[in-house]
Amino acid sequence: ILGSVANNLPKEIMATYRDVTLCIDIMFLNRIPFFVSISRNIHFITAEVLDNRKQASLLKALHCIHGIYGKRGFRINTILGDSEF
Repeated sequence: ILGSVANNLPKEIMATYRDVTLCIDIMFLNRIPFFVSISRNIHFITAEVLDNRKQASLLKALHCIHGIYGKRGFRINTILGDSEF
């Protein structure tokens, strides 16, 4: 299914928005940490529950998000986060 989604994107969207700037943060809901991201321009939002706030968990979540964009043909070229990152 993911491959077919990438093939169905209009060429104009890929030409304009292929390079993605990703804004990331950690959000808490009932004391449960979530790795949250939103892409500029296309406004695609992701949220991934974290086991903890250690570097390994953050990298695992970031790799997952990178894969989501990559499968659809997008390239993350900039990541913006606060000093926690």
